[in-house]
Amino acid sequence: MQQKIFQHNREWCIVHYPVKPKGFAVMILGDQNHYVTEKGSFWMENETRRDWIDQLTKSGYLVFYSNLFGAHWGSEKAVESALNLYHYIKRQEIINQRIHILAEGTGALLLKNMLTGIQSNLRCAVVITPCISLRLHNEQERKQKFFLKKFRKEISVAYQVEEKEWEKVIQKDTVIPLIKTKNPLYFIEIIGHPSYKGQLEIVQSVCKERMRNHLPVKLEFFLPEKRPLIIRKCLRYFREHEKEL
Repeated sequence: MQQKIFQHNREWCIVHYPVKPKGFAVMILGDQNHYVTEKGSFWMENETRRDWIDQLTKSGYLVFYSNLFGAHWGSEKAVESALNLYHYIKRQEIINQRIHILAEGTGALLLKNMLTGIQSNLRCAVVITPCISLRLHNEQERKQKFFLKKFRKEISVAYQVEEKEWEKVIQKDTVIPLIKTKNPLYFIEIIGHPSYKGQLEIVQSVCKERMRNHLPVKLEFFLPEKRPLIIRKCLRYFREHEKEL
């Protein structure tokens, strides 16, 4: 697998090059622990994610992603960095400017907050085991004091506010961009996934609102042992949205 590791906006980034380029690109927005360093990334070291990248590149896609400050929780700083990375890749590589996004976990928060800046250049997005509501995640973490304290600390750092002002960030958070965007969205839930189990109801609510408004949306459930098959569904969904260049 041919790749390039580099720094952009002081964050480590990776580009994986396709075996036979077909001109389309996939931007990965990983979960909070999906690190990128000067030596590699979570997606390269995790067997399932590495296979996903391998199948994407073998299918002709250029794949790129960034560390994005680690636990960013969808912050403005991470949104700006992700958008800047997209524009940088668009200038540096030979790709169709309209890309696909593959988001996982808290990457869904980033996608949600990026939509205003990228929707005209977004073909579709696949969102796996998403965290789309800070409020609901805060409620989930209330049951575990250590994780609650850690979460609120990370919010204050990511959003660059005083630690006591974390609640203001959560109060401003909304799923409206996911409800209103005209970009096709494909939500994938892994049954029994513990990290964001409190998010399913609001994901279903977003899907229902989109269907009511005749906006393209899909929701599908997978058993944990079927996780390796997810990428096939992603590839099929991407191809469905490549009919118009």
